[in-house]
Amino acid sequence: MTEASTPVYVYELPVRLWHGVNALAILVLIITGYLIAEPLASPSGEASEHFLMGYIRFAHFAAGYVLAIGLLARIYWACVGNKYARQIFLPPLWRARFLARRIKGDSLVLLFRTAT
Repeated sequence: MTEASTPVYVYELPVRLWHGVNALAILVLIITGYLIAEPLASPSGEASEHFLMGYIRFAHFAAGYVLAIGLLARIYWACVGNKYARQIFLPPLWRARFLARRIKGDSLVLLFRTAT
């Protein structure tokens, strides 16, 4: 009566990995950015023995590079992946329905926006 169902992955593995790597990189950027803005108390002793802030800055810059390289890889995958991989990068600007929704939505926002 019931057939065994198999999962269908709409988004390919590189897109799913990209989301995970981005989430981790952003988390590292948030934590290290906070620690850079509000440094920990510096320990006493020779400065060359305590390089904690250097490691924090290195992690911050490394996470930034991972995020930038991931964006370049995602743009590449949008060109060579399946139709769902390019969904976010290539909106259907040539379709009248898409344009009508955008223009109508923007007009309503401008029309009913209240002054702050």
